[in-house]
Amino acid sequence: MVKLSTIVAETKHQFEALVGNTYYLYRRTDGTHFISMVEPEYWSHINLTHLTDVVFTKNNTWKIAEKKKK
Repeated sequence: MVKLSTIVAETKHQFEALVGNTYYLYRRTDGTHFISMVEPEYWSHINLTHLTDVVFTKNNTWKIAEKKKK
């Protein structure tokens, strides 16, 4: 979990994140990471690994989203 949190903190994004919104952390085949507004099912045609969902906080940091109960 600590490693994943570090990856999230160091990953860049190319959009203005809104506090409280959920975004998606991915790993490309070259090992680089990115955060996207696009949900995993829309990337099925590209070879990416969805690592976790993340939430942008009011402290301008990211946290790993809590798993939703089914």
